[in-house]
Amino acid sequence: MYQENDLTNSFDIRFDIMSKMNFTHPFFKTVNDKIILSNIISLYIGKKWIMSDDSTTMRVFFEALPFFNFASGHCICSGLGLGIRETLLLKNKNVSKLTVLENNLDLIEYHKVNKTPFVEHVEIIHCDASQYLGSCDTLFLDHYNDGNFKGVLSNIITPFLKNTKQTCYNIKHNNLWFRGLEEICMNSIHIGALENKNISDIRYEIYLSLKEKYSTLPDLTNKSFNELLMIYENKDENLKHIKSIIDNSFTKNVK
Repeated sequence: MYQENDLTNSFDIRFDIMSKMNFTHPFFKTVNDKIILSNIISLYIGKKWIMSDDSTTMRVFFEALPFFNFASGHCICSGLGLGIRETLLLKNKNVSKLTVLENNLDLIEYHKVNKTPFVEHVEIIHCDASQYLGSCDTLFLDHYNDGNFKGVLSNIITPFLKNTKQTCYNIKHNNLWFRGLEEICMNSIHIGALENKNISDIRYEIYLSLKEKYSTLPDLTNKSFNELLMIYENKDENLKHIKSIIDNSFTKNVK
């Protein structure tokens, strides 16, 4: 559990990282140039919960960092949510165009009517991402529920795998990343877990097995992949020990 000093230090580190990324959360207000601590936002359209985030951990921002890291050219993203990923991607100097596929028309209208800051700078298409036909340089998939990722490396062909594979086939692309990949590599049962191997090696083997299914995933080394997992795994903790990874690997592409 956080102690008060740990929480303050962690917030300062997060704020410093976001400042270097030139990122401003599209929903949080600031006081004295700092984001209000414990300001939790939950977005509902009617009675349907869409997404939540909070200013203490900035969880969604840190989960979006791999998308930023691999973004290049015309990027197509599935799933709109709060628009945090889109706000971050617009800060990447390598992104020439950003298209978002979203099947919830009410959510699209919400962002347009409320003029969420990113909305005027992206193309938003109302559609089912798994049925959309198109092409891009980089494809980012994020229209799944958290429970969809579990056990995808088992012998069972899950709906998640079917949907992801179909979407990747329908949308021609050169580079791919999808939300949940970190969870899969950290939690899936794999034959490597039965051997006397380092946990980072086991996770990397799982990533390579995913890359056999999805060849457009990035060519990552064991070190670079496990650095991504380290950020993901510690996104709710004090970031002192991974701040240098973010500074060295992500800020070079900021506009």
